[in-house]
Amino acid sequence: SPPPEQPLYTKDWVKDVAIVAMMLRWNVPAKTCCTYHSLTRELADRVKHLLSLTCRTCETGGDGQCASCGMLCDLADHGCNADRFACDWCGGEKVLPFNAKQRLIV
Repeated sequence: SPPPEQPLYTKDWVKDVAIVAMMLRWNVPAKTCCTYHSLTRELADRVKHLLSLTCRTCETGGDGQCASCGMLCDLADHGCNADRFACDWCGGEKVLPFNAKQRLIV
């Protein structure tokens, strides 16, 4: 029997772009040399807090996934389908079906 198909994980560069896009919407005090580092310091503080919380079920959205960058998308919200798709993050034009059961469960 063929080996199981490896999951397509979201590419690091697109995770970085998504995080920076989110941070640019924050209003935080200037704590360091520049806005970028003030925002990343705040991000680190928030991550430290989130890591301290107890384990929980985390349902991430998306019934589709960009074949280029691996970012998840909700096809219904975008009116997309496999024939007409453009990734919001990388411009990729191919979408794969995604099911949360494809996630790596540890």
